[in-house]
Amino acid sequence: MKAEKQNNTAVEEFAFTVMKNSNVLEAWSENVKMVFMLQGSGWLSMEGAENTYTVSEEDIFVINSFQMHSLVLEEDALAIVLLLSPSFIHACSPEVSGINIVCKSFLYREDRQQAFDLLRRDFALAFRAWYKNESEYSIHLRSRVMVLVDNLFRNFLKANQGICRESGREGIRTAVDYIHQNYRENITLGDLAAHNYLSVSYISRSFQKYLGMTFTTYLNRVRILQATALLGSEKTVTEIAYESGFSSASALTGAFKQYHGMTPGQYRRSADFGERQKKKAETVTVTEEGFSTSFAALMKYADEQEVKTAFQAVAWEISVNSRSAGSRLKHSWKTLINIGYAHELLNDAMQRQVTRLQKTVGFRYIRCKGILDDDMMLYTRDVYGNMTANYVYMDQVLDFILSVHGKPMLELGHMPSALAKNKTYIFKRPVCISLPEDPKQWQLLITGLMEHLVERYGIEELKQWLFVPWVSVDLHKFGLFTLEDFEVVYSLAYQAIKEMSGELRICGPGTTTEFPEIRKWYIDMCRRQDCMPDVFTVRAFAAVDPEKEKSGLKLVETNESFSLAVSGDEAYLEHIGKEIRAFLEQEELGEIPVMLDEWSNNIWQRDLCNDTCYKSAYIFKSVMENHDRFYGMGYFNVSDRLDEIAPAAETFHGGFGLFTQNGFPKSAYRAMQLLNRAGDKLLAEGEGYFITSSEREIQIFLHNYCHYDMLYRYRNTTNLTKTERYRVFNEKQPVSFHISLECIGAGKHTIRRYGIGLGGGSTYDAWVAMGAPEPMTEEEKRELYRQSYPVYRSDIMETEEILKIKAFLQPHEVQLITVSMG
Repeated sequence: MKAEKQNNTAVEEFAFTVMKNSNVLEAWSENVKMVFMLQGSGWLSMEGAENTYTVSEEDIFVINSFQMHSLVLEEDALAIVLLLSPSFIHACSPEVSGINIVCKSFLYREDRQQAFDLLRRDFALAFRAWYKNESEYSIHLRSRVMVLVDNLFRNFLKANQGICRESGREGIRTAVDYIHQNYRENITLGDLAAHNYLSVSYISRSFQKYLGMTFTTYLNRVRILQATALLGSEKTVTEIAYESGFSSASALTGAFKQYHGMTPGQYRRSADFGERQKKKAETVTVTEEGFSTSFAALMKYADEQEVKTAFQAVAWEISVNSRSAGSRLKHSWKTLINIGYAHELLNDAMQRQVTRLQKTVGFRYIRCKGILDDDMMLYTRDVYGNMTANYVYMDQVLDFILSVHGKPMLELGHMPSALAKNKTYIFKRPVCISLPEDPKQWQLLITGLMEHLVERYGIEELKQWLFVPWVSVDLHKFGLFTLEDFEVVYSLAYQAIKEMSGELRICGPGTTTEFPEIRKWYIDMCRRQDCMPDVFTVRAFAAVDPEKEKSGLKLVETNESFSLAVSGDEAYLEHIGKEIRAFLEQEELGEIPVMLDEWSNNIWQRDLCNDTCYKSAYIFKSVMENHDRFYGMGYFNVSDRLDEIAPAAETFHGGFGLFTQNGFPKSAYRAMQLLNRAGDKLLAEGEGYFITSSEREIQIFLHNYCHYDMLYRYRNTTNLTKTERYRVFNEKQPVSFHISLECIGAGKHTIRRYGIGLGGGSTYDAWVAMGAPEPMTEEEKRELYRQSYPVYRSDIMETEEILKIKAFLQPHEVQLITVSMG
């Protein structure tokens, strides 16, 4: 229970923050605090109150400006706090000169909660407006909070009792902070007085005056709260006593009996404790299906009052000269696609998905990882312990890639266990990430592999491939190797590749965008070892360290993904591209092309929104806004069949893929099909639109992308179910496009429209409309596949010189409109 003070003294107008067991609400501040208990229990001490209160789920209460208080939460408890600055309160009610709000729902029976329920409703609606509209102080958000404040004043404002703001309060605040940071130590009143440069008598009187209890009582309550939580563990009472700050088991027993009316042992054996443990097990933060419930106690009040807002559509007027020279497009997004691990390409189902993708879209390079993994049987020991090399599986993988008109991008990793110094695995897939036992053997392995490739495919063919000498340098963050170790392994493999021909192209370092400091180290290393890459690669999963954002929310962590939230930056790829380019220019390496060797919207492989039509809008937006910014954009991944985590039984389980594991095309794949229709000339681009032309046709690409709301960016699935996955996005208006194609020429023109949205092009949404059958019959599978195609409509329009086209897009919808030029 390490204390983390909720720093809330610098609130400009208002702010929400989430409080948990490790936090201590600041002892006093100028802000008014409204607190809603999301789950669990805690205890509250307040200046002016004779008692210490127990607070529990759905309790709502207010702490006035400069009112001394202490709120401590039990293990697994959560609360959400709304901080209201004096300036905002004055703006809401300038006529109110003194604020004294008396709001404590826990003092009233269930049949006297009507006024508090109204407050809970307004609190919930304000909170939803906050996490659904990430512009810091939108009019909608501010109005919601003002309604809440108005309700608070009308029902709970009392005559001002003149809470003082004497400077001596600072002493008790720092004393409380000190206790929560050091309760395990042998703290005395004298220690506390010395730490705060105050007298013992002053500290003693302050605790009684402001918190209604003695210093010893307060300290013991903090310790007992920790001890009570630890009683649910297998620890002995003596161990719990020492971990909670008591000098002995008997000292804990005495204090515990005074607080709970029984000894720790009796409490452990009591029916009440059994019920508490049962309730703790039942009060899980996820449902049986894995959806979080952390905010459910609050948001049910918003759901009861929810009224669907009829948003006015945003209208865009666009004029385009259809005969303009425009600019040439390279379609670099089709340079690269990821298939996951090499062994997966030995699977017939995966081969069918890749074959289909290559026929309908066509990528230049196909990237596979794990060419040296044990399941490829490339480097093993025989029964006598001798090393043997076998290239059969690798050849089958490479032959397949070439057969579908792709060129391999080979990452020479991870490490054959026969050669590994340490058998270390971090994924559920048996991937050994280790240094080689003998670096010379590693170099010989890569040399032998390259010689085999030259003999089988020829050096001229290999010059068209891409090679990655080893794994991503970021894996050193897991303690699997040091940067110095990486330098040795990487440079040896680099040299072995380049010895075949200096014209073979090498990519690196494959670092993620979360570790910019690694880029500099990598370039310095390349200069030292003379192993500069021909293509600079980075990975972008729109991920951000949650500690670097100021949301106040905590990431809902899983054991199947790295602990990274989704960035709130909707132009993430654009900004990363500019950042990497600026870095290389600074290093005087501006001529090196930059490639995203992996990119997607989330690092989380169980993001259920991956299955929805949201993903088609994300693909449209990412490609349209970053066309030809990168040498290549390697979308990750072709299929949901990816063995980094355990496979899911459900068809729509939120995998990365363009196809489900059983081969159904998802909306992301349909989006790529439509984007593949783009011409080679760019006529116009802007927010939500991208207009290209080919010899006899104009292509208009439109999207209405909607980003995740703040709760879901932190993986909180309160508003998510298997069949309802669209309540986790920011609120967005429909968009109406009015496009004038000038100089198109007189005559009849064929207008073809292709749409992906709730009405078509999304197998997930079609599955939901069918009743979400699982498992599916053969008839249901055929029908689902039929409905996976985009909505289509064809019209003929006759015009003189200007052709006017209108399109209306709901959130998450994309459209392709093609116009024949007669």
